[in-house]
Amino acid sequence: MRLTDQPYRVLLELIAVLRRTCHPTLSPSWNEIHCQGCPRRRGNLNLTRVARQVQDTERRLASQIDAVAALTLLQRDLFARINPAIVEAYLDRLAAAQLLSAQPTAAGPGFRRLSVTTGTLPVTLGGGVEAHVATSGEAVREATTIDTTGLVTLGPGEPGFTDLIRLADHALAEDVHRSGAAEDPTSLTPYDLYAFEATLTESDGKRASVWATLVKVDNSGNARAVRWETLANLVPTGHAGTAPHPARQAAASAAAVAIAGDTVEEHRRVRTDWFAQARKDLTNLPITLTDNIDNRDERIGLRRHLQAQTAERLDQLEKLVQVQLTEPKLVGRLRVLPAATPEIAAEADSEWVAMRHVQKHLEGEGWTVEDVHTEGRGYDLDARRHSQIRHVEVKGVAGNAASDGIRMTGNEVLIATQHRKAYWLYVVDQCTDGNGRFFGAYEDPATLFSTDMTGHAIFRVPGSSLKNAPGSNT
Repeated sequence: MRLTDQPYRVLLELIAVLRRTCHPTLSPSWNEIHCQGCPRRRGNLNLTRVARQVQDTERRLASQIDAVAALTLLQRDLFARINPAIVEAYLDRLAAAQLLSAQPTAAGPGFRRLSVTTGTLPVTLGGGVEAHVATSGEAVREATTIDTTGLVTLGPGEPGFTDLIRLADHALAEDVHRSGAAEDPTSLTPYDLYAFEATLTESDGKRASVWATLVKVDNSGNARAVRWETLANLVPTGHAGTAPHPARQAAASAAAVAIAGDTVEEHRRVRTDWFAQARKDLTNLPITLTDNIDNRDERIGLRRHLQAQTAERLDQLEKLVQVQLTEPKLVGRLRVLPAATPEIAAEADSEWVAMRHVQKHLEGEGWTVEDVHTEGRGYDLDARRHSQIRHVEVKGVAGNAASDGIRMTGNEVLIATQHRKAYWLYVVDQCTDGNGRFFGAYEDPATLFSTDMTGHAIFRVPGSSLKNAPGSNT
């Protein structure tokens, strides 16, 4: 049963009981129209009004339940939204690990040909040595001129994607256990990454899902959660991994436990708030639905019957509030070495100037601006104006952006791909004077510059592309 189905059954049952209180052998429509001589005529003639009340209550409950469902299914909803970015990035990583080949096809963006040289692909991908996949449902819908027979949609919620993860887990389990090393071209200092996993149970233990978090620990032992998209910043290295550092690993474990506790607390808070309103709405229903029955004994009898049904349903719904999370288990560790160039370090100084410039620029246009650059969201500023939202990534250039261009990290590109038109790139150049010059604002840069970007973990956008693109201020 879906989460949103549960409170509605009691509403349907209440209506059904009301209908049966008058001539149960007759159809509902006959009862409503022809029961003129029945002492309960008024109650039945008001069934239409009651039904409307139930629908209104159902809408209110639905909005509250949606909040719980959104929290409970956050991972699934997020994966569905970022398709195809996460799928294509994952396929590219599997190809880099030589587990399979994932070549683009003549069908265009969103389509790949998967193949293996040893063994076979999972049954969900045909069970052979080759499969044609679409990395998003949108690509399939727009493919009106190609034959899609045998095409597999490879969304993160699809069985084929899950089986690819199992395939990689089996093939790379030994490497993950031994740990290893990678380089981060965006970082000036080394750090460790720790992946933790746990099981989230709800509905009195009847539903379970995987919970995971990624923790970054610097050499000083400072640990914090980071988004999984930060892995897109990493590139292979020829250096070997290191043995676990006891203090940093302990800091990571403590952080994972704290993050798990915050997750459970947030789940319970949202569910408790929802259930308090649901209890109020459902508790009032028996009175609302029987208020117009004239016969006192029948009104009280039916009300008690409905109250018993409501109490039973509320008991079931209350179990949704109970959420448990097992102790996080360490499943992987990676030593990350710094690979940032002096050029990257210089850009950091320019971006402080640029962020102040862009914040004032947006506020001058009537936007409310929040600085979120330390929160690891993949952008620097959140800007809101009425119903409009912009996730703003700011790039500062010491010299002339038309000649120097800008760089975006793999994490930023992946986040930009997720948010599309809600993601904006603002460029400020000539930052060495402490004020900077507004160079341009670019909507959906991942799409706008998709053919111009070059690189891997660091993607360069040429100055000529910035100058000639829509949004340039030059």
